[in-house]
Amino acid sequence: MTNFRVCTEGDVRRIIMASSSKTCALHPVSTFLLKEMIDPLLPFLTAMVTVSLREGYLPASQKCALIMPVLKKASLNKLDLKNYFSNLSKVVSS
Repeated sequence: MTNFRVCTEGDVRRIIMASSSKTCALHPVSTFLLKEMIDPLLPFLTAMVTVSLREGYLPASQKCALIMPVLKKASLNKLDLKNYFSNLSKVVSS
């Protein structure tokens, strides 16, 4: 990352506020609550994002994903893997 630009609070605020307010089992804080508490959390979140980008390091706790298979059609056989959409082209492990 030779052209690294420090994230500003404005950058982080814009991304968070533009995010969907859906919830996920992997996130201990729901997005709507994060949006409600953005002002006191923004300095910490901005510092965390900036350090992660600068160091090129993401903590193991942030390298998780829930993958939910989705059938192409409800009438297809659920036991046949080719009947599911694939939105992952590559899985990276560290």
